[in-house]
Amino acid sequence: MIRYAMNVTQEHLNFIVKFAKDYGATKVLLFGSAFDNPTDASDIDIATDIPVSLIDTFAATLEETMMMPIDVVPLIPPTPFTRFIQQYSRILL
Repeated sequence: MIRYAMNVTQEHLNFIVKFAKDYGATKVLLFGSAFDNPTDASDIDIATDIPVSLIDTFAATLEETMMMPIDVVPLIPPTPFTRFIQQYSRILL
């Protein structure tokens, strides 16, 4: 499998926050490779409190619009994984 690295910029993150707000987000967290090493990220991992009924549409539209691999994790309902993310992430919103 070929791994492509990308540079995740503040402009990318600003766009994600603006887009998430349009879907009703009040919280957006960045984690994973874009958090650990934004100049050599394999994808963008975010967690958000967007309503679960909108998460799939949000994720697909965001990835298609940005033309970058993006993984979206719903923060609701809370799970051990989302609690871990909240401890080891960057708050974007």
